[in-house]
Amino acid sequence: MAPRRFTQGTAKYRNYLTGAWGLGFLVLIVFPFLKLPPVFGNSTGQLQNLARVLAFAVAMLGLNLLVGFAGSISLGHSAFMGIGAYATIITVGAHNWSFFAALPFAFVLCFIVGCVIGLPALRIKGLYLVVVTIALALVFPTLVIRFESLTGGSNGKGTKRGTIMPPKWTPFDPEDRIDPLRYRYFVLLIVAGVMFLIARNIIKSRAGRALIAQRDNPTAAAVSGVPVPINKVLVFGLSAGFAGVAGWMLMISQPFASEVTFGAGLGVLLIIGLVAGGVGTISGAIPGAIIIVIGNYLLEQLTEAKKLGPISMHWLQTRQGKGGVVQVVFGLLLLGFVFILPGGFIDGVRRARAKFVQLVPHPRWLEQIGTSSRTPDRAVADLVPMATPAGPNPSP
Repeated sequence: MAPRRFTQGTAKYRNYLTGAWGLGFLVLIVFPFLKLPPVFGNSTGQLQNLARVLAFAVAMLGLNLLVGFAGSISLGHSAFMGIGAYATIITVGAHNWSFFAALPFAFVLCFIVGCVIGLPALRIKGLYLVVVTIALALVFPTLVIRFESLTGGSNGKGTKRGTIMPPKWTPFDPEDRIDPLRYRYFVLLIVAGVMFLIARNIIKSRAGRALIAQRDNPTAAAVSGVPVPINKVLVFGLSAGFAGVAGWMLMISQPFASEVTFGAGLGVLLIIGLVAGGVGTISGAIPGAIIIVIGNYLLEQLTEAKKLGPISMHWLQTRQGKGGVVQVVFGLLLLGFVFILPGGFIDGVRRARAKFVQLVPHPRWLEQIGTSSRTPDRAVADLVPMATPAGPNPSP
């Protein structure tokens, strides 16, 4: 069967995109009402995992702006998530802010801190920048313990107000055990949708094309007028702001912050999820978050049910505990996943889609070059100089 052709920029192509994204949002809307197999946990656990998937997806989306589109690197985004989480808990618990008022505050605070941390990126790059971001991830838990009066120290910090509850005008019943979880899920879904829309608009704009240009060739981008130093600092701050929003989303799901939750391991986990989902793609953050959150949860459930049957698994469990089994198996699965899909999950989806759908680029610049008397093919021929045979030029 021949693949269907869609020319970009046409109404048919826009209908195709609208249908694909609409189907995806329909699945996300219906998912909280589905009854999944017991291996996914009870209804409460399922909704909490879905909320964590949305939060991790936003964090990976911000990290992708920095890594996939700007060509930089960071292993310290766990600290930015922690800053957003503690900013939410402190403002809500100690200063009686609403959770919705804490959202822009968490974004702006993390944006400012990210710009400050991004200043070294003007002078260093590569492994040296990795060292700076790792140092940030390692220092953050220590700072949390050091300022115990503000953060609660090693005991963590929560809020007596709890989290948000569904208003009376919504169809959710506050007295029900599941409905408040569904309400919070839909709040997080709306926030995540807005963040994905913002990221998509940034990448499709002139600023996004400038980021991609400086990623591919910083010298050529600077010669073309791209303010490379300013872009490096701003994209670092913007990426940190997305991570701060992700920290706010985690506090909506479970309003308790601890330095253990936002350790250096979380920063590495975000990078792993980003690579597994697809670097340099907007939608890659979603499967990356699902792989990290749901995959890890399923392995823990299988380990508790003793369904990892080989003797080697039993040997690991007796010597390292359940966490050792999960880490080893999860690492092996990710290693195999990278070998099978080196471009990430989204790259595999695009390869499979190419067998059924063919997207034809629509070069709008041909319409500006061509005139009514010349066809686009003729316009291209005028732009490309004709090759002359080797040897001396023919005599006139």
